[in-house]
Amino acid sequence: MSSPNVSIPMKSIQRIIGCLFLITVWISCSRPCCDNIDVSIHVTVKDQAGNNLLDPATTGFFKQDEIRFYSLKNGSRTQIFNINNNLYNFILDGAHSSLTLYAGDETMNAIIVQWRGTDEDLFEYTTERTKNSIVCTVVKCNGTTRYDPKSGIMNNGRQIEIIK
Repeated sequence: MSSPNVSIPMKSIQRIIGCLFLITVWISCSRPCCDNIDVSIHVTVKDQAGNNLLDPATTGFFKQDEIRFYSLKNGSRTQIFNINNNLYNFILDGAHSSLTLYAGDETMNAIIVQWRGTDEDLFEYTTERTKNSIVCTVVKCNGTTRYDPKSGIMNNGRQIEIIK
């Protein structure tokens, strides 16, 4: 038995290749992309004497494993577990130690940091997304606006100092 000789016209092949090219271009252009991601909030915590409470050399410092993080959505609080350091990151550098919060998760607009026991601070933020960027534009700490360039509140950028 001989197999039938199937011939595909050249125009059909050109149309298939053209369609595949257009689909590839459409997929590559429709993916979200950001050239500018500026969503970090830098937090330092000091005692009344000005000592950095994230520095292990400071008496009464906050140990990383004592600190808890929660998202706040519609009044509901959920503990955040930091996978791949995408929501917060500790920078341990002696007296310059700090905590960086990342406000890029658009599914939430607030992070509660529980330092120890019931001692906690609420960080609320607003982000703006454009075609090529996502930027944290407003930060409030415990209800007080600490960063809002449109209102002239800069405070060294998004660097928040908390006194305990």
